[in-house]
Amino acid sequence: MSPLYSTVDAAKSLGVSTKTLLKWCREKRITYIRYPNGAFKFREETLNFFLGHHTVLATNAPPQRRAA
Repeated sequence: MSPLYSTVDAAKSLGVSTKTLLKWCREKRITYIRYPNGAFKFREETLNFFLGHHTVLATNAPPQRRAA
């Protein structure tokens, strides 16, 4: 069984804030485990899957214009 990540560690792994991660939980965009004390935990394979399917490649981004 893979390790479980806390909300803070999972957010760091995904490169988002904890607020964003909890928003994704409410929207059912990411799978989580909820403990009776209210804590959220995330499986490592869930985070890896999410990263693999929801990452935007910077190479596809349009060039940014510099402010004058």
